[in-house]
This record gives sequence, C-alpha cells and structure tokens, in this order.
Amino acid sequence: MRKIYYLYLFLLCLFIRSGQSDNVINGFLKSVSFKDTEDKGILENLEINEASGLVASEEHPDSLWVINDSNDLNRIFLIDKYGGGRSEFILKGIKNRDWEALAFWKNATGQNTIYVGDIGDNEGKYSEYKIHRFQEPKSNSPEFYSGIIKEIETLQFELPGKSRDMEAMFVDQLNGDIFIVSKREDKKRLYRLPNKAFKNKKIVTAEFVMKLDFSTSNSDLPILKKLYYITAADISRNNDEIIIRNYLNIYYWKKNKYESVTDALGRKPVIVPSVQEPQGEAIAFSTQSTGYFTISEQLDPNSPVHVYFTAKNRIKNAVP
Repeated sequence: MRKIYYLYLFLLCLFIRSGQSDNVINGFLKSVSFKDTEDKGILENLEINEASGLVASEEHPDSLWVINDSNDLNRIFLIDKYGGGRSEFILKGIKNRDWEALAFWKNATGQNTIYVGDIGDNEGKYSEYKIHRFQEPKSNSPEFYSGIIKEIETLQFELPGKSRDMEAMFVDQLNGDIFIVSKREDKKRLYRLPNKAFKNKKIVTAEFVMKLDFSTSNSDLPILKKLYYITAADISRNNDEIIIRNYLNIYYWKKNKYESVTDALGRKPVIVPSVQEPQGEAIAFSTQSTGYFTISEQLDPNSPVHVYFTAKNRIKNAVP
C-alpha cells in the first residue's frame, strides 16, 4: 500500500513540475549556473533500501555516507559517487529510532565529524530527539578495518512547544551550531542547537529561530501539501551555499561565508535543477561545492535507486 501511495505521489510531482515556469531558474543563472542533472549510476548496495540521509566524505575522495530510515540497524554505509560499494559500519551503542539526516563539520583543529540526526517523528509523538556525532574514520584507522565505530557523542534535545517531524539538518561550518528545519507545516520552522550543547548531559531545548517563507503549497489538498514537505538540507564546506529539498523541488541560497544562516534563509531562495525522484529524501553538496548529489528511497526492487549529481558551472557574482 505504501508503494502505491508513493508511486501516485511521484506521478503527481511530474505533472506539477511540467507546468512550472523556467523563469525562476533563468533569472538565477545570471549569477550562478548549473548543468543539467546527471545520472551517475545505480545504487549497488541493496541493503540501502530506504535512504534518508546523505553527506559527502572528506576522508574518502569521491565517496558518500548514507543512512537508512527508521527501524534499520544502527549502521551507516559508504558508497562511491557512482553508487558503487558495499561498505557498512556499525555505530556501537546507539539505536535507529528514526534516523532522517546526515551532516558534516570540520572543526578548527581539522577534525572531520559526521552527524546523525535521529529527528524523525511522523506522528509528532516524541518528547525528545537525539543527534549523534563521531569522527569520520580514516582509511587506515582501526574503525575502518573493523567496521565498528565506538566513540560517539550524543546530544538529547526537545523542541519548544509541541513535538514536530523533522528530516533536514546541517551544521554551520564556522562555529559548529546545528540547524534543523521542520518537515510538515505550511510555514516551516527553523531551530538551532549550539555546538556547546554536546557538553550538556541533560536534555536541552532547541532554540526556535524563525518561520521560513518557502516550500508552501497553494492547495489545501493533503496529497498536494505533502509534496512540499521538507526532506533534506545541506550547507557547503566553505559555508557560502545552502540547499534544502522537498519532494518536488530543490531550493538554493547563496550567502557570504560569514553571514548568519538566519539572514541567508530570510531571503527568497531560487529553485535549481533536479530530476524527479520517487520519495527523494537526501541531498548533499560535494566536498568542493562543485555541485550536489541526490538519492531517493527504494520503493520497488524492479526500479533501482539512482545517484544523481547536478554540477555547477561557475559563479559570476557572489552575494556581498
């Protein structure tokens, strides 16, 4: 039943996108241009059957980290940019309640950190959420050979007000603060957790930052409103670009490296090129910000998941 529902949602996306104007993208190309989205290859590892999070690897060139959605094992996968590879790592001592997002941060000492967001809440029923983080294993590390990652920090947090479903998370590359975007509301909500919150052993309350004016449906029909649910986000390694996706579009913000995330997301985004994926729930910039990767969940064994990449041409005018 679930597969039929998402197939219908996918076909509906195609119908709506076919009627969208290209004026937004054409205007955007005056300052930044992207090539057409490229199909890089089919996902080889069939254990990745409900991909919900994606982030580019710093330690392993041309590779991507991927996680599955709720109730999977406590594991993370490493694939190459063409979808190949079957590497799998167990995150010891933690549980996958509803993992929905991956993020990355290189701190001031050069450590590469991977974040796992256990932030999904389809029914809005959980009182608290978790974010786990660990140092990305190097190719010559004991963790890489054993396939077990043991040193993991966990941040427990709650939301101000009521519980909400969340699937989009990224980390400010300047200070390590974590930003999360809610999924379902007409006016999506932006939350912040300071980097120092990981030192707190108690449950902390996320800061509500603001409501966001994008990815809003003009229809009251539930099936159409679902197309605008936020499913993933990322920020570039040089901290000057943000991307956020829903089931229909990918939204892009150009920002100054030192500009706050709040100021950047307060501006109107532009819609950038993509292909329509069945239940697309993951997105990630490449390490050098040459473009962005996307991947979707696998709904049918006869319709394999593809890894897509949208390359950037060049920047003519940066935001001051």
